[in-house]
Amino acid sequence: MRRVNGLIAVLAQWCGLAVATLPGAWAADAPPVQVPAQTPIGSGPYRALMEVDPGLPTHTLYHPVDLTAAGKLPIVAWGNGACWNVGNAFRWFLSDIASYGIW
Repeated sequence: MRRVNGLIAVLAQWCGLAVATLPGAWAADAPPVQVPAQTPIGSGPYRALMEVDPGLPTHTLYHPVDLTAAGKLPIVAWGNGACWNVGNAFRWFLSDIASYGIW
């Protein structure tokens, strides 16, 4: 349930909704609005990074910092929709998913 509430809180913050109204979700420890791209974030057991691989200039990768600690990782392909090529638009949401060991 904590994982679901964490994801709901991330989406609520991104949409500008009051996070404090969500029971059990991030309230006091809400993520900051701006953090450097190199800062690992996420509410899961593996902090996640956002990075751009030079070989994939139109893609943004979100993955746990220590890939060996997480073991085999499932992969999620995400499309922003509407041909919107902004790799960090859903950073809090995708980093939170990646922090649970999903690449």
